[in-house]
Amino acid sequence: MSDPMTGGTTLIRNAKVVVAWDEAARRHVYLRGGDVAFAGGSLWHVGPR
Repeated sequence: MSDPMTGGTTLIRNAKVVVAWDEAARRHVYLRGGDVAFAGGSLWHVGPR
């Protein structure tokens, strides 16, 4: 992980469970084994590898 004060990006790979938004279904879903990337207080990626 990186320090948020330096402007780095944090990447969590192969998370056991991620609560993600499914735009097509217009609801939250449980995503197993997904990746999450964020930086500067914003999500950049949530989804499969």
